[in-house]
Amino acid sequence: MPELSESPTRRRLRPKTYSIGLYIVGIFILLELVALFLIFWIRQEVKIDTKGRSLAMESEANSGYLLDLAQNAKPQELGLPNLPKPQIEARLDLDLQQTPQLDIAKLNEDARRFRREGDFILAEAALTQALEIDPNNVLTLTNKAMLEEAKNNTEGALRAWKKVIQAGEAEGGTTVQLARERAKIIEERFRLDEEARKRDSPLKDSRRLIVVSNVKMDPEPLPESPVEISQSITLKRNSETGDFQVNKIRIQLYFYELTPENRLIAADIDARFVNNPPEWKENGAEEVLKTTYLKTAADKGQRSYYGYLIRVYYEDELQDERAEPARLLRLFPVDTP
Repeated sequence: MPELSESPTRRRLRPKTYSIGLYIVGIFILLELVALFLIFWIRQEVKIDTKGRSLAMESEANSGYLLDLAQNAKPQELGLPNLPKPQIEARLDLDLQQTPQLDIAKLNEDARRFRREGDFILAEAALTQALEIDPNNVLTLTNKAMLEEAKNNTEGALRAWKKVIQAGEAEGGTTVQLARERAKIIEERFRLDEEARKRDSPLKDSRRLIVVSNVKMDPEPLPESPVEISQSITLKRNSETGDFQVNKIRIQLYFYELTPENRLIAADIDARFVNNPPEWKENGAEEVLKTTYLKTAADKGQRSYYGYLIRVYYEDELQDERAEPARLLRLFPVDTP
């Protein structure tokens, strides 16, 4: 009797059902893995806001114009006679054999060039030599004040501007007007720094879970008009409890540029953690946030770098803040996007 063969339909049914089952199980496992990864990633994500709002700088509008005027003024506009343009050497010439007025003009030109190149030591040497020739020369004192500002020596800059006012008070003119404006701004800066210290004091006394332990700028010191800045911000965990959650951290980080219309505008920056995602596994652990700033292209207007502001929040409560210059803390109040 012939053996009954299995029908084609029955032969295909088992393998096909088995394959579909494998596919379904595989998809289910893959979805679980994706979900676990997303949960882990979300728990480790730190929200970083780099899009700050713009602000008109009415209080410094006139001073900004005067500062530019003094930097590019002719010698006779700053109390010197109409002198020929001095020859610029590749290095500081310490053996001058011209008239005192020509020597002063040349040394000041050298000092301005060195300051723009970021060589503050040679700029200081040139101005020191110029002051030995004439300690009350308004041009030299003005460049001295600008150098102190470039070095972020606020107290030295204020002293130098007051000397400019004293030396040029009888003559008046744009330089003394500039000195008064800059002295007023620096005194305001002192007041704002004091306000920042008072504001920081309660933060130090409170239970801060994460703090800014260090901010490093490259190049250091910054040149007068930086085109590119690399910044490293070290954030340290200040919590011994185990419930510290990375996804509850929020950071505001703004780099501001000043436009020709004296408006502060947040520049586009790139900000990311070296260890991505950051972990802060234990108390005292540190993570570094790297930031790159590039000066806005000329087709968007001739802007210049003004400063930066960083604020760190945990569960929307302010933990720490830094700004340079400090007045940005007041110009852009807490939690203002």
